[in-house]
Amino acid sequence: MATLELQDEKRLNAFSMDLASEFLSAVQELTADPGVHLVLIQGAGAIFSAGANIKEMGEATDKRKFFDELSSKIYDALFLMRESDKIFVAAVHGKVIGVALPLVLCCDLVWAKAGTEIVPGYLNIGLFPNGGLTYLLPELMGSKRALELLLVQKKISAEEALAQGVISAVIKDPFGEEVDRRICKLLGGPMAIYKRTKELVALQRAKAFRNHMKLEKVELLASSESEEFRQGLSQALRPQS
Repeated sequence: MATLELQDEKRLNAFSMDLASEFLSAVQELTADPGVHLVLIQGAGAIFSAGANIKEMGEATDKRKFFDELSSKIYDALFLMRESDKIFVAAVHGKVIGVALPLVLCCDLVWAKAGTEIVPGYLNIGLFPNGGLTYLLPELMGSKRALELLLVQKKISAEEALAQGVISAVIKDPFGEEVDRRICKLLGGPMAIYKRTKELVALQRAKAFRNHMKLEKVELLASSESEEFRQGLSQALRPQS
């Protein structure tokens, strides 16, 4: 197995262009390695990830180009995760915000520490939901609940997410020890059958997911040039009193 850890604690593991590039490179390397059968994804520090790097968004002079490049890196990583025969497990804690959410949902198993908050985040700053979120959430929880989360509720607890089929399990402390125990159990099982099971489960959905992502990206890039996003980003960057 391999562990892929987001390690930018100072910025709460927010996805900058550099972090997105590093993440894509790591996923490419791991999915191409025949010796790796399982990949554990986790975040260092207080939370799993704060989503995209808001400061870097604000500094980008060409917002459309910025989001085109950033989303391409993240989307390519997500395609690999879903279409690879490797088993991807996300072990999350604290908060899962914005683009970190579809990253987690593209994993095969999602284990959240009790008390973790899940926050789609995009609409709070006038940005179209992306990363496949408008495909993944309805797929997992149904269209009505997905729209309720995106448009009204804006966040849910790990316990609510489990009840609605968004994640696989909620784990109380000692979180790390229980994650290790579950990983060992997986690795001790019939891994070849696990991998083939994943392939068949994903078989019919791979093309649909890619096609949906194309449509979603069109909306993302359009929203990146909107007045709603300009105002939302400006407010998000304003120092909190």
